[in-house]
Amino acid sequence: MVQLPAATTVGVDIFEEGDYLAFIDRWGSKLHMPKQGGLYFDWVDFPIKEPTMSALDNYHWPVPDSVELNAQLGRQA
Repeated sequence: MVQLPAATTVGVDIFEEGDYLAFIDRWGSKLHMPKQGGLYFDWVDFPIKEPTMSALDNYHWPVPDSVELNAQLGRQA
């Protein structure tokens, strides 16, 4: 798989939450990594909590990547 790390995406800010570093990815999911000894982020919360049409209708879908970014990932691959 070729992709840019979610934590480096434009508009994603890393913040502190208790003993963790956290961020909300562009899909609206929250990820945590322990401040001490953490090596990677794990998903801890998701924007769609129930599998209903209403939840899908109210979900704010992320903006697709630009043509330029996709071209960059193609070259990287």
